[in-house]
Amino acid sequence: MANFKDCMMRSFSFIQRFALCVTPLIASYSLAIAPSRAATFGYSEANLNFTNINIEPLVFLTDADGFTNVNGMANAFSFAEADASSFLQQASNSTFSEAFGAGRSYLGEAESQSRLIGLFFVDAGQHFSFDFTAYLELETSIDNPLEENAIAFGEIDFELIDIDNSNVLDFFLLVGDIVTPDNSDFITLDKSDNVTFTNSITTSNFGGIKENATASIQGSVQRHFANPTNLALIAFTRNQVVVVAVPEPSAKTGLLFGAILIGFTIKAKRKTISSPLHSTLAQ
Repeated sequence: MANFKDCMMRSFSFIQRFALCVTPLIASYSLAIAPSRAATFGYSEANLNFTNINIEPLVFLTDADGFTNVNGMANAFSFAEADASSFLQQASNSTFSEAFGAGRSYLGEAESQSRLIGLFFVDAGQHFSFDFTAYLELETSIDNPLEENAIAFGEIDFELIDIDNSNVLDFFLLVGDIVTPDNSDFITLDKSDNVTFTNSITTSNFGGIKENATASIQGSVQRHFANPTNLALIAFTRNQVVVVAVPEPSAKTGLLFGAILIGFTIKAKRKTISSPLHSTLAQ
């Protein structure tokens, strides 16, 4: 528990400081890929923020991790951060994954994810409410459709759980996937009826060798409780990118199928108490 309490006290400004540090590195690597050479790029970013939580949490639990793997002339970055403040009664998840590749044979992949659990007690006759913002950005780019592929996947998810009865009371899901070149790209929203959007903007540019999609959502949740209730607010962000170039068509097909399969396996909506976040809560 001590580690979780330490995470709770980390400053929300860390994300901005990290971005300022890593941006020059990303820019310098981009310049290192000469325009005359084939190059592949994948980017996925997810941000989720909770504010104006009307009840002070019993505790906030946070966890974040990332993964990168490269072969050949490729580079990959991942970043994951989950922050919470019981005093300010606000919390956030922020993740991004990015990969570059150049040349004729390479593989670059990056994955990042962050988890947040807030535990609350609501007395009989009280209501529980909060505001939220969610932002998802996906981008891919390739030069040679015959030998190169880029995949960008992103997910933002939160659930309000009645712990006593193991029921999902409210949920929000924003998920997107771009596979270049391919025609299965999408970005979509899902939510329960009690989640209200105050602003929702989604844009997409699918098709061709450069694709992108963004979604920016503002909303709120408010629910009244007739009986004393123990609640958990569970939040999750995840990003994954893959860039690959393989001259041999058979090998390329196998690698692409494997990368797509990895992306598709993490799209299932977690609405039951058996999800990884719920397992963390159970511990």
